[in-house]
Amino acid sequence: MRRLVFVFLWPLLVCSCSREVEQHEQIYTPFLQQSTQLVDSTLQRLTLDEKIGQLLIYKADAPSNGAIDSLLTDNHNGLSGGFLLKNLPLHRFISIRDSLCMTACQPPFFLTDEVLSLHNQFSDLDPFPLPATLNAVKGDSLRDALSLAYLDQCEALGINMSLTPGIQISFDAEGRFHPLAFVNDEEALLHHSARRLEALQERNILSVANAFSLPDTILKDTSLTARKQLHPYYNLSYNGLSGLVIKNVAQDTQGSPPLYLQQGLEDRLKFKGLMMAHLSDPAALERFLLAGTDLLIVEGGGLRAWKEAIQALYDKGTLTPFVLDEKVRKILMAKQWIAQQPEREAPLEVANLFQDPAQSELRASIYEKSVVLAHNPEERLPFEQLKRRNFHLLYPGSRSSRTFEAYVRKYVDFKVYQSEALLLPNVSDRQLKRRSLIVCLQDVSIDAQKDSAFITQLNEWGQKTELVLINYGPPGNLSLLDSSMMIVQAFEFNEINQRLAAQLLFGAFDPPGVLPMTLAAHLPEGSSNRIIPNRLRYARPEEVGVAAYKLVGIDAIFNSAIASGATPGGQVLVAKDGKIIYSKAFGHHTYQKKRKVKETDVFDLASITKVAATTLAAMKLYEQKVFRMSDPVKKYIMCGDDSPIRNIPLKKLFTHTSGLQPNMPIAPMIMLRDTMAEWGQVFSNEKRVPFVVPVADTMFLDYRYIDSMWQEVYKLQPRRRKSYRYSDVNFNLIQKLIESETEAKLDEYCQETFYEPLNLRHTSFRAWENFPANEIVPTAKDARWRRQLLKGFPHDETAALMGGVSGNAGLFSNATDLAVIMQMLLNGGHYGGDTLLTPEVIKYFTSSQKGGYRGLGFDKPGKSRRPAHSRQASRSTYGHTGFTGTCVWVDPDENLIYVFLANRIHPEPYNKSLFRLRVRQRIHNVIYDALDTHPPAKEPAPRREVARAEML
Repeated sequence: MRRLVFVFLWPLLVCSCSREVEQHEQIYTPFLQQSTQLVDSTLQRLTLDEKIGQLLIYKADAPSNGAIDSLLTDNHNGLSGGFLLKNLPLHRFISIRDSLCMTACQPPFFLTDEVLSLHNQFSDLDPFPLPATLNAVKGDSLRDALSLAYLDQCEALGINMSLTPGIQISFDAEGRFHPLAFVNDEEALLHHSARRLEALQERNILSVANAFSLPDTILKDTSLTARKQLHPYYNLSYNGLSGLVIKNVAQDTQGSPPLYLQQGLEDRLKFKGLMMAHLSDPAALERFLLAGTDLLIVEGGGLRAWKEAIQALYDKGTLTPFVLDEKVRKILMAKQWIAQQPEREAPLEVANLFQDPAQSELRASIYEKSVVLAHNPEERLPFEQLKRRNFHLLYPGSRSSRTFEAYVRKYVDFKVYQSEALLLPNVSDRQLKRRSLIVCLQDVSIDAQKDSAFITQLNEWGQKTELVLINYGPPGNLSLLDSSMMIVQAFEFNEINQRLAAQLLFGAFDPPGVLPMTLAAHLPEGSSNRIIPNRLRYARPEEVGVAAYKLVGIDAIFNSAIASGATPGGQVLVAKDGKIIYSKAFGHHTYQKKRKVKETDVFDLASITKVAATTLAAMKLYEQKVFRMSDPVKKYIMCGDDSPIRNIPLKKLFTHTSGLQPNMPIAPMIMLRDTMAEWGQVFSNEKRVPFVVPVADTMFLDYRYIDSMWQEVYKLQPRRRKSYRYSDVNFNLIQKLIESETEAKLDEYCQETFYEPLNLRHTSFRAWENFPANEIVPTAKDARWRRQLLKGFPHDETAALMGGVSGNAGLFSNATDLAVIMQMLLNGGHYGGDTLLTPEVIKYFTSSQKGGYRGLGFDKPGKSRRPAHSRQASRSTYGHTGFTGTCVWVDPDENLIYVFLANRIHPEPYNKSLFRLRVRQRIHNVIYDALDTHPPAKEPAPRREVARAEML
């Protein structure tokens, strides 16, 4: 079925066809409503060459230096009336523009044919979205902001003619999609076109409709069909259109009166503005000039060649002196009107209009609001239970995408398939059922006949397995696809859309875009499937009210810490309102600088283990009513009837008020290096029974000594004064409770209960077994006891003697995984579609307990002389620090997460520069100082109605 597609070169809204049209007095072409006295005197002074030159607008795409030199020479000789310069650096354009202005006999026209932003006209600026992208955005606030920016850009650069408020009507029998196409209500098209035209006129910028593509004969046709086709152009003319680009004229003009098209446009459309045409072949000159064209946008051959071609028509009488003077008079009147632009008190700064962060923010906002989840059968997106899925990324007919894959990799691992042609791999039905497929089409147009095999196979796959199609570009592709598959539509293939599409799949991004056209029964115009975000999203700081430049101080502080020898490297992450707004890796694994720290590298968390493992596990058991805080230790741990610790309430272990000593009773085993005679009785350099507990590389402990260590713990005498006394013994006893009640090791229980549901791929005890060596950041060089550089084995001696798993230390992770754990707590126990804890339990454990600055397991802001947190942190903040230089803080009042990881103990564990320089606190201060520094978007001003007219 043939579809009527309006290609309208300005952002438009869908409006009702039934809207009544108000009658207004016609707005005549503004530049014609002025005195001609100065124009006539100027016209008399012009030479014939200069008059002919006024008809020519030279278009140059990425012009070379030689072409520019030639252009400047021709301009100096009066052979040009204006210029359309594209795809050159902005500063180069400004330089050329100034030179052309100084050497022209008359002020030149400077044109743009860009639709939304002049960024797209210059080669060194980030491109702005296409109209089709903007048409998928709900509401008008971004359109209005873009419109204002466009006008300011034109004014600042001296662009005085805009080829944008035009309508091109095309019939696409095959449903092909044009990137500038809009399928909308015609009245809405006309309304917004007239508003754009009015805005240009207010700035004394010529408005030129691009382009009139109807056949000449339609101007003589009085049928209803012809009237409807002419109506858009009539409406523009009615509102004072300055110019109209004529796309085609009749090949055979015999019998046609001179200026027949110009006269026809005036008779039928009341149009008296500039008639223009794009020409690349001088052979077409005569036809267009006979039709009445005033301005010729020419390219190729140089201005002199075009001038000579017009001169030849003048010499043979095709272009008469009277007609030439009338054309030039109209052009000079347009230039005189342009020159009347009122001066601003404060001139617009080019840098602010093109390179200001606000422009980047506007660009990103448009893309973010244009992504469409076009179809989501049974609400299968976002993906849940990620650990159980086998993801495959397929790129038929295109190359794999680094940006898309980088963001998918933040959530899952996957395999990749790509092919140059539209082909899919041969996969059995059994293999299909075990896979989750993500098919990416990048600016690919599917042909219903030529690509029928691909369409059939893709549709069959959609019915047999979990398949998501991400379509970057022509939405017409979607009309060929089965309704069984999930569909994401993005109208352009760029880094922003790739990041958004990847995060949409995994529940981090809620797509607000709508389909601007009907593509199938299950894809009607206005389709928009929203999701409730349930995972951390990577977002711009401005989205949460933070000015990005305010976070630059984090870089400065961390880099300074590295330079001062406080740590060789680290990671910092900031998340606010469920969005990661800052995530960076700094420095190197060691001071030898052989390997840079990456965001996926894992660090020894040290005592953060207490909250990221032990306390989490305890919270789950408490939720299940396995224990009560008032219960004594002896109820869960077989410590003996005469043990001094037997009656300690569990709550005192969590709050470090048990009175137990700080360290586990392990000093004798650590000191054995000084008594080599006993070394071989406890440790071995190779794994063999009973030496099966890995303490370090090629160092194994006799497992029987662990039981001996616990017997010593049970004999510990708590001090009578039960005030706060930080103790690793407390959390090893909690570990003992957890393992006793769950009948599982702490690491196994945490993995199954938390880390696997959260899909934490970079969090684990016994890092030396679970991560590649080059992804583990080393800690201290233990010169006395283990006599090696520790890499993957915990620095904490207790954790080492317990085989890498202990309640007080031993966990390895990166900043991202830690942020996921903390975001789950902020969410009230929910994350990624799973419920892991209840809000009540989280609040109980993270709240301050009576008589101290601790929660249950969690640390709270205190009065430390050198705290690892900002003094601005609210009283509800909770988190923990680690001996290796780590910390994590969560502020529920600000919905804020701060993760700081470092290996400050490399190579020397007594290096306290990180504390002395207050690195962690200062970075936390930067974060708090950055909050609420980016103002919310302003509401657009009320819209003014513009004149609309019915064809008579």
